[in-house]
Amino acid sequence: MTVINKGKAAAQIGQVSAADPFCVPNAHDKCSSHTVNPGKSCSFEVEFSPVTVADVTGGMADIPNNGASAQVLLEGNGIAVKLSAPKKVTFPSVKANSTGKPVKISISNPSTVPVTMQTAQLGAPNAGSFTIVNGADHCSGQIIAAKKKCQLEAEFSPPMAASGAQSSPLSFGFTYGSNNGSVSIGLAGTPN
Repeated sequence: MTVINKGKAAAQIGQVSAADPFCVPNAHDKCSSHTVNPGKSCSFEVEFSPVTVADVTGGMADIPNNGASAQVLLEGNGIAVKLSAPKKVTFPSVKANSTGKPVKISISNPSTVPVTMQTAQLGAPNAGSFTIVNGADHCSGQIIAAKKKCQLEAEFSPPMAASGAQSSPLSFGFTYGSNNGSVSIGLAGTPN
């Protein structure tokens, strides 16, 4: 934000501030405790760090100067974090009662905040036809930093009684701040 002194006297700027979930980072504040001469300007940045998924209105940046105060209304939209993962992973066919080669699956966090992953879950209708490789699950219980990813390996292991197309969702719940989300990948395979 840029503050311009349109008056005829120098403006003595106090400490510029903003109330949560907004803040004025010191490293980008060129106004606080500065003198702004007539016709000159200074600038500062305001960051928005919502803790909930919601529209935030009624925020305020306060710029104290010469015993008065200028205020700027602030608002922002706290959006949900969505992880990026394949919609479907199809495994090569294997015989019933055997296990195919592991397939690597990546989940990415394209957001600007870290997320904490919960434990991987396999679901109906054919959860027993797929396994998550022990020691190769680097997602469950892990923190995925902003702009990073995690990876796990899964196998198609249809039981003896399995016939026809098999499917199961591989899903993870995750948290960020006080918010929750989930991501699901469809697993599919057909015993030969």
